Amino acid sequence: MHNGGDHAEWDRIPLLAMKVRALLTGRLSHIKHGEQKVVMARGESWTTCPDEIVERFRFATGSEEFSKIELDMRGTWGWVYRESDIPNRHSHCNSNPNPALCGSFEGFGKGHGNRS
Repeated sequence: MHNGGDHAEWDRIPLLAMKVRALLTGRLSHIKHGEQKVVMARGESWTTCPDEIVERFRFATGSEEFSKIELDMRGTWGWVYRESDIPNRHSHCNSNPNPALCGSFEGFGKGHGNRS
């Protein structure tokens, strides 16, 4: 259930896919395949986007274009500990990071199963 209206409604929005890309990735390129510039949220992807909004964006941009955006969002993040990799007093280091301070995004799925 996308509840996003019909495609004719979305087709009237100029550069829709580019705008959705900017909202979801926080980055934008003025030239296709060019250097991406940070435009919002320090260039960090909106991986916690609510499922309802994800489905509206997917419907509006089309599955193929949305998959390209989603692929650009994939990655991991986390706290960087000292270079020596010596564990801190909580036994965390780069090779054993605190799970509360790191995560990954593999794509939007049903619920938040692919986001951690």
